Parts: sequence; structure tokens; C-alpha cells
Amino acid sequence: MGQPEGLIVVEVDETPTALVARVSGEIDLASAAELEEQLSYANGKPLLVDMSRVTFLDSKGLSALLCLRAGANSLRVINPSEPVARLLRLVDLYDHFCGSLDQ
Repeated sequence: MGQPEGLIVVEVDETPTALVARVSGEIDLASAAELEEQLSYANGKPLLVDMSRVTFLDSKGLSALLCLRAGANSLRVINPSEPVARLLRLVDLYDHFCGSLDQ
């Protein structure tokens, strides 16, 4: 059974060295604030965001990622889905978010 349209699901595991989040659904105007809220407590730890199950990402979702990156020690998108990778490449931020951890 799929999730209701417009809903995102964010599952977070806290390790001693990082927060690892798995995000699924659509990240857009309706859900970007929820994403920011659920991931805003990184408290200086690196934030790894698995976006393999994200089906849509718009400019508001991208803005949320940029805000989260500004507040975290580092933020890296891992396993970006095709819609996520396409937008990040379009705005020339793929390496910014998906590059190596020491960038």
C-alpha cells in the first residue's frame, strides 16, 4: 500500500557520529517545512539524507535542503532518486549535495 499523495515520511537514525535520514514521498511547498522540522536537530552532527524514495523535489524542497545544510555540520544526499538527481544537476548543486563528505 502506498502513502497518501503529498505526504512525506522521514525516518531518522541517530548514530554516535551522524544523523541518517531516509526520506520518501514528494518534497514540495506542502511538505518542505515538515522536512526541515524533522531534520533541524542535527546539533552539529553530519546529516546523511537517503533520498532514494523521493518521487518529486521542487524549488521549495531544494530551499529546505540548503537551509538544513547551513544549520548542520554537513549535509550529504545519498542515493538520490532520478527526480532528485535531475533537479540537483539542473541547478548545478549535484556535487554540492552528493559529492564526497570532505567537500
